[in-house]
Amino acid sequence: MRRLAFALVPLLVALVGRQNPVDALVMGKWVRHWQTLSGEDTATMCLPAQTPDEIADYRGGLPERVRALHEAGATVVAVTADLSAPHESDAALREAASSGFTLFARTGDGAPFAEPSGTIEMDTTAWLSMVLGAPPAAEQPLSVAAYALHTGGAAVLPHTGPVLFMPYEVPFLHWDEPAAWAQAEGRVVFIGACKADRVLSRFGRQPAPVAHSEIVETLLDEAFPWEAPGWVDAVLAWIVFGVAYVARFRGSAVLVGAGAVLVSLLASLGGVWFGLSGLALGALAGWLAQERSSP
Repeated sequence: MRRLAFALVPLLVALVGRQNPVDALVMGKWVRHWQTLSGEDTATMCLPAQTPDEIADYRGGLPERVRALHEAGATVVAVTADLSAPHESDAALREAASSGFTLFARTGDGAPFAEPSGTIEMDTTAWLSMVLGAPPAAEQPLSVAAYALHTGGAAVLPHTGPVLFMPYEVPFLHWDEPAAWAQAEGRVVFIGACKADRVLSRFGRQPAPVAHSEIVETLLDEAFPWEAPGWVDAVLAWIVFGVAYVARFRGSAVLVGAGAVLVSLLASLGGVWFGLSGLALGALAGWLAQERSSP
């Protein structure tokens, strides 16, 4: 009965699965270190606003940049900044948006600045609201809408659930350097307040427009990682507990736990993501149960 009690903790932690922000961040940082890819189909332009209140100070420059990006050959321009408050440049921005495929962000059921649009809500963990990816396509996420326009067809996703994404390096098109805007040719460009709008994702804190770019790049590369469901993590945690408990030498449970975590990290480089906390706690619980049952 005592052994079962020791095994319950790692089992319950493992069942949390993808909602565990600790596992998501550790795995994300590991993958980002070894597998950051080069984004060839997206770019980001950042409003210089330092805070959300300063976005209005730069909205007057949006029409010129949206038009210039389309003239440079951008396939899609997607504005992620909140434009819900009226501004004197609104008419000019709508006119500039008509020069090519332009998307505007919307929040929840709120009306967007203009259509077409897409929701900027992300798939997040229940705790800390860590971004894991885009919500299902049925919720019309901005990134998936941009992907569909860029490819000239409907958004074809590998599954009906959230879209996990990989880390990418994408070029930044400086707000005040028109010569750099030529890099927009053939790319989806997300325009947002990079410093004022930052999110905590599995890859660390990053500008929200960059996260949207990474989702588009992942969709185009079809580099979708497979994330093990909680019940798979729970089974693996139980196995690690059992191996650690029956290990011949006391203290070898540490090696069992370290080995299990290492195997999980290596598997992630092959696109298979397992939980980590359940494995580590399974080994620890096995060692504690082993110690308590010793004469």
